[in-house]
Amino acid sequence: MDGLRDIRVECIPLSRRYRSNRGLSERLIRERLEKQGWTVWRGGMLDIVRERGIPRALRERYEQLCTLLDLHMPGTREQLQYFCAVQHGMPDFLCYRSGSFLWVECKLGHESLSERQKLCLLKLRWMGFRVEVHRLVYPQTRSRQLSLNLLTGRKDIRERQATLKRI
Repeated sequence: MDGLRDIRVECIPLSRRYRSNRGLSERLIRERLEKQGWTVWRGGMLDIVRERGIPRALRERYEQLCTLLDLHMPGTREQLQYFCAVQHGMPDFLCYRSGSFLWVECKLGHESLSERQKLCLLKLRWMGFRVEVHRLVYPQTRSRQLSLNLLTGRKDIRERQATLKRI
C-alpha cells in the first residue's frame, strides 16, 4: 500500500445464506472482530457523551473510549466528535486492541463506498488512524484481500482464492 490514499479491503466469504441481509454485515463483522480480540464501538456515536438522558452504561462505555483516545492519540477526540456531529460517512466501527486503533467500514458483497465515505476514510487516514473495509462476499468471489486507492478507485488484488484447474 502506498501512502495515505490506499486502504486495505478484506473480503470475507459468507458460509451460508441468510433469511434477511438487514444488518448482516455489521453483525457478522463485529463478532469476527471481537473474536480477534478487538474492543468494538459504533463509529458514529463518539459525540454521544455530550448528550443528556442516555443510559449510564452506554455513557461509561464511550467515556472509556474517549479516555483511550486521549491517552494514545491526544488531540483527536474533539475532531472525531466534530466529524460524528457534522460529517456523514463515518465508518461503522472503531476498534481498539493493545494501544492501536482501527476504523472498519462494513459492506455486503454488492455495496460500494459512497463519495462521503471515501472522503471520511481519507480524513481518518490523514489523522493517523488505520482504516480498513471489510466486505462480506459470496463464495464464488475469488478475491480475498485487495488494496483500494481512494482517489482513483483503482484496486490492486493482494490475495486471491486458488482454484483447481482442469487438465
